[in-house]
This record gives sequence, C-alpha cells and structure tokens, in this order.
Amino acid sequence: MKGFAVDKAQTTHGGVVPATQSQYTTMGVPVLRAGDGHYCPKCKCWSTVQKMHNDVIVDGKSVAYENDALSCGAKLIKQQSHVVGAG
Repeated sequence: MKGFAVDKAQTTHGGVVPATQSQYTTMGVPVLRAGDGHYCPKCKCWSTVQKMHNDVIVDGKSVAYENDALSCGAKLIKQQSHVVGAG
C-alpha cells in the first residue's frame, strides 16, 4: 500500500510541496491534493501535483499518494510509514 503524500513532501527533483489545506490530515499532518504546487529547483518552473487517483477526495480534489507525479516530471517521495488507501 502507498501512503498519502503529506505537507512539505520532498520531490525527486529536490523540491518541497506544501499542503494547501489543513482540515484533512494523517497522523496530524495535512495531506497533499491534486493541484498543490511548488517551484521546482531542477526544472526552474512552477509544478503541481497531478491527479492520479479518485480513491479519496477532499474539497473536490484527489488526495495525492507517495510516488505520484508532478507536472514537471518529479515524483513525491515517501515520508511516512503509516499507510491508508489503495495498494
């Protein structure tokens, strides 16, 4: 099973993605959703989490999981050991 991507998740391009919501959490940390973004230090552009699942929806947006892609091609790196969701 994959864990949810959470606030301040690191990317494979060296970026850090902040959560844009604080209501839905796992282990007290806000989860990331499709559309959350950051400035990619490798690609030198604004990059957003891509919608890859419909398993969990928060405020109309899909929750992101570890290893999900960003628009620049980076992936979200695993940050937690507690997992919930699709395998």
